[in-house]
Order: sequence, then C-alpha cells, then structure tokens
Amino acid sequence: MKVIYVVIFLGLIFLSTYFIIFGKNGYLDLCRLKEERAMILKKNQEIQRENRILAHRIKRIKSDPTYLEEIIREKMGLVKEGEVVFVLDENK
Repeated sequence: MKVIYVVIFLGLIFLSTYFIIFGKNGYLDLCRLKEERAMILKKNQEIQRENRILAHRIKRIKSDPTYLEEIIREKMGLVKEGEVVFVLDENK
C-alpha cells in the first residue's frame, strides 16, 4: 500500500515539475518573455533617441534659417546665384 502512495506522490511531483517548466506560463515561457521584453526595451530606447534627434532638428529648422537653407539646397539640389557646381564621375 505504501508503494502505491509513493508512486502516486512521485507521479504528482513529476507532473507538477513538468507543467511548471514546460506548461503554459511555465519557466520556458517566462524566459522567452524576458528576452522579448529586453528586445522591446532596447528598441524603445533606440526610438526615443531617434525622436530626440528629430525634435532637435525640427527646433533647429524652425529657428535657424541658414540650417533650413542648407537642408533645402541639399535635398532639392539647388545652388545660389554665382556658385559653381563640380560634378565628379564616381566610376573613375
């Protein structure tokens, strides 16, 4: 009779351990979620950094006409009157 209780007890311990480790919301899920959280936090920090850079650029564009002119000239390929543009062949 004691043997049956020991076997049942060990079986319950084995099943409990199995579900704690491999079951839904078990240890493996916890590890996966920790890794996912770390990646999300890193991505969030990168986005916050990018937002700070963009906010700085917007502030500078609004307050610095020279910077605004520089950006427009670069993006639109514009030159001032009297400037000379040199076009270099990158293949040589």
